[in-house]
Amino acid sequence: MPYPDTPTVDEIDNHPQLKRELFEAFNAKAKTGIERIKDICSKNGLDDTETRKQLAKFFFENNKNLDSSGVGEYLSGPETESQEVLRNFTGHLAPSLKGKEFVPALREYFGNIKPPGEAQRLDRVINSFSDAYLPQNPGCGIADNKASYILAFQAIMLATDAHNPAIAKKDKMTYEGLKVNLRDYNNGKDFSEELLKPYYSNLTSRPLLPNQQKVDSAYELKAAQLKTDPTLAGLHKSLGKKQLDVQKTMGLGGMTASVEQRKPFFGGLTGYTAKMTVTDEHGKQASVEIKKPGFFSKKEPVITIKPNDSSPGSLQLAAQLSNRFNTPATARATYEYQSEEMTQLLQQKKSGAKLEPEEPKVQLSRDGKRDLRQSGFEVVDESQQKPKVKANVEVKEVMKELKLSLESRKSKLEDLGDDEHNVSSKTGLTKVGESKPGESKDIGKGVHRKSGNW
Repeated sequence: MPYPDTPTVDEIDNHPQLKRELFEAFNAKAKTGIERIKDICSKNGLDDTETRKQLAKFFFENNKNLDSSGVGEYLSGPETESQEVLRNFTGHLAPSLKGKEFVPALREYFGNIKPPGEAQRLDRVINSFSDAYLPQNPGCGIADNKASYILAFQAIMLATDAHNPAIAKKDKMTYEGLKVNLRDYNNGKDFSEELLKPYYSNLTSRPLLPNQQKVDSAYELKAAQLKTDPTLAGLHKSLGKKQLDVQKTMGLGGMTASVEQRKPFFGGLTGYTAKMTVTDEHGKQASVEIKKPGFFSKKEPVITIKPNDSSPGSLQLAAQLSNRFNTPATARATYEYQSEEMTQLLQQKKSGAKLEPEEPKVQLSRDGKRDLRQSGFEVVDESQQKPKVKANVEVKEVMKELKLSLESRKSKLEDLGDDEHNVSSKTGLTKVGESKPGESKDIGKGVHRKSGNW
């Protein structure tokens, strides 16, 4: 949806394109995003006080779409502007702290703003939390804001101590040690056991700060049904080559694919990881990584499809490739708006019918033996044959690789001048019969060997 050159602050929520641009600007460089919001406010006649309220509102409402480190760095700054925005931000968050024990409330707060490592910046953030917690939880056993501040700072120290692998277990802080550290800090009194026991248990059971690592945007396919997905079966046959026919394997024309990490010769048996890059007619690219476990493994295959950049074209290509599989894909991204956009692309109507890779032709003759069609023979009377039998694709791939290996050994022995008897005994292969060029010999009812040498 197009938006006006000078949108009002309220119009930001009505224009997804504008919001996305603000998110990307802030996540690339926090200062750039902040200046853009301030510029919108200025063009709409808002003074500094109102502008800072709008910044706080923007940070609070879009916390899942913004880099929490950038938010924390800005809100904890020494500037008057940053401190005022921090107070407004905490004011938005305060109602969600009501009725919560101290540590869960602190987790809630840090889930919205990543605390900075610098002591002075951390001090400002914790002070803001302490000022907000007590008014929402009167009678919680904490005497005043100073006591709340000390509990919050001690919580960070205890959580760091408890979950730092470099600190030996014997040296970690005990509950009795915690009580000693906090003695007389509740306005000259001790904190109650009812407050400190859940406080200690909560902080030592799991880290205080959430894991907010950035991840590459990608589609992931991981389900039991992927083992029998026909598109994966078609790719499996071609991943041993440097170039892959995208039209044949995935039913997508106008694209090319280069395989950077190929499937090994016995990959169907031992398992493998293959990687390829698909390029569409516009030059947009997406990478596909296939992790297929070995034949006897109980693990599931995993396919990861990544756009090579954040442009709409690359995202659309990645979604298009993901939709060629029968197995549903899930979107993986750092920010919520990215995940939503990727999910919407997946849900768009697929263009054209899915091309199903053909099942290997395995038929039985009248006497129940395997059809010799794939071994250089042809069936004369197909009306006498039984219906096609669908065999497990993975079993056939393994058998095919074993057969190729045996034929390779036979060829090498013949090149060395071994006589027919030695070749037969070493490889386990025997001749069905011999004939001169142009002749044929019966090998079973309705089946003849093609003309030519064995």
